[in-house]
Amino acid sequence: MRYAAQYYDGRTARTQHVEVAVTEAGIDISSEPEVVTASWPAERIMLAELPRDGEPVRLGLDGTTARLIVDDPNVVDTLRPLAPRLYRRVRLSWRDIARIAVWADVATASIATIVLVVIPSFSKQMAAVTPDTVRQRIGYATLRQLTRLLPINGHHERARRAPYCSDADGLDALGEMTVRLTSDVTDVPRERLVVVNTQMVNAFALPGNIVVVTKGLIDNAENAEEVAGVVAHELGHVALDHPIQGMYARRPCRYWWAWS
Repeated sequence: MRYAAQYYDGRTARTQHVEVAVTEAGIDISSEPEVVTASWPAERIMLAELPRDGEPVRLGLDGTTARLIVDDPNVVDTLRPLAPRLYRRVRLSWRDIARIAVWADVATASIATIVLVVIPSFSKQMAAVTPDTVRQRIGYATLRQLTRLLPINGHHERARRAPYCSDADGLDALGEMTVRLTSDVTDVPRERLVVVNTQMVNAFALPGNIVVVTKGLIDNAENAEEVAGVVAHELGHVALDHPIQGMYARRPCRYWWAWS
């Protein structure tokens, strides 16, 4: 009997689309018509996993990491009288286990290098190609999480549902302040100024051009100039794209909590 299959030789990660022929001696694996790539003796053929309805059959060769994935589940019935160890668990040699462990370590090291070295090194370039929609989703998601963590003013349920200040006059004043601060700057990114209803004294910038000021900062400021200085500082982070760069460089706190 012949079956279409995918073959992994246990030495490379390459998938080979092959045809397997079940014979009295075992399995012959052919990558081309009449060209046998490998032969598996019947006494070493095992099920790598117990078959599940509707899923391909995964076969293994005892003592190796080689695998065959056969789409036709009838291959099990064909092999059952020929392969006495079919339903025994596939056992790997210590050498194969060591090889798997080494490759797992190499893969882990590669991922760690990408995350810890490569991505931070190219934070500016990656920030430059990050779409605005992605920046905004990250910024608003971060803002929602922060408002859950920050101590919001008031202890009753209504206050907990209002983490942002909505006083129209105050927001208008902050908006006018922002316009004045950026009047001499060209190519100013369009920012959104948010006042969080907490007595913590802080301000920070988030991805998506979001500038956050806390009510505590406004209440504790001696005058409008102090608030303007803090807002100008955060607008500088927004203009220089620091929040999204800090995310890629793994230094979000350096830019988002830049003033306290």
